[in-house]
Amino acid sequence: MEREKTGPRGARPSIDAGDGGEAVQTAAAEPRLPDGGRGGRGSGSRANAATSARSASAAAIGNLVLSECPRLLIFVEGVGRGSPPHSCELCFWGENLLGLNRTGLALVRPDRLVLSPHAYGPGTDGRMWYFNRTAFPDFPSNMPAVWTRHFLAPARAAGATLVVGEWGGVYEGNDELWQDQFKSWLLDEGLSSIYWALNPNSGDTGT
Repeated sequence: MEREKTGPRGARPSIDAGDGGEAVQTAAAEPRLPDGGRGGRGSGSRANAATSARSASAAAIGNLVLSECPRLLIFVEGVGRGSPPHSCELCFWGENLLGLNRTGLALVRPDRLVLSPHAYGPGTDGRMWYFNRTAFPDFPSNMPAVWTRHFLAPARAAGATLVVGEWGGVYEGNDELWQDQFKSWLLDEGLSSIYWALNPNSGDTGT
């Protein structure tokens, strides 16, 4: 059974499997498309074919799991940069749902599908333009629009359940501000999540 994960300063996002359900993640933590990058930066038909193949693989694995235990939830992660016309150069790995197409994720129990993007702050990679406090003096108040565009709006448009599968970082400085904003946004949107990581041995996300 998926257990509740606790975030910083009282954040308690959790998974509710419903109907006695349990959760299982079917996709690799860092899916690799043909160029070997996290989420891939391949272009044209080659990248699109890889994305379609990954969706078909996730569906095949999910259906196999559901054939043995129909009450399980099937978690499927997003991609990273993706490919045109839904590329996102500054999406973190697993964060990009812009090209979401559920037809490639046809489960025998559609209600068991959970889309699970990942999100990170400036402590993990400060290159992202939306972390620039010179360009965005209101940071982190600018972040909800970014998260909504990258994964919440596409998931809602598809009528899909969404649980943020990983977020966190070293809880200090700008990353502390980012995490507090993300926690508040999750609560405002009624989203469940899994915090990573409470143990200190993850190089750029350990607390």
